[in-house]
Amino acid sequence: MFKGCKYGFEKTLSRELIEFFKLLPWKGNIRELENVIEKLLVVVPRKEITKEDFLKLERTKKSEINPKQLISDCEKEVLLKLLSSSKSMRDMANKLGVSKATVIRKLKQYNISVHK
Repeated sequence: MFKGCKYGFEKTLSRELIEFFKLLPWKGNIRELENVIEKLLVVVPRKEITKEDFLKLERTKKSEINPKQLISDCEKEVLLKLLSSSKSMRDMANKLGVSKATVIRKLKQYNISVHK
């Protein structure tokens, strides 16, 4: 039984989950295990936490959006849209509020070729 003293509730880990935890390579050692258990204590509404609860938590973690990738994707999309609607590189730079050199650097960064 685990007491969620920070959160004021008690829950148990299923035998299957405990055995599964023993098989995993805990890179962060005991702290990583503690963090996982604490998160499970908070997110699982039932009294018993199962292996399925843990696997669901892991799937959710892996599907989280990478902020840097999201910014890159948005930047590239904006560049592509402006490229088709701008008269020149200077016009594109003015619309973005940056220098022409910055526009050229960003186009190279995203491998966007200019055909005008």
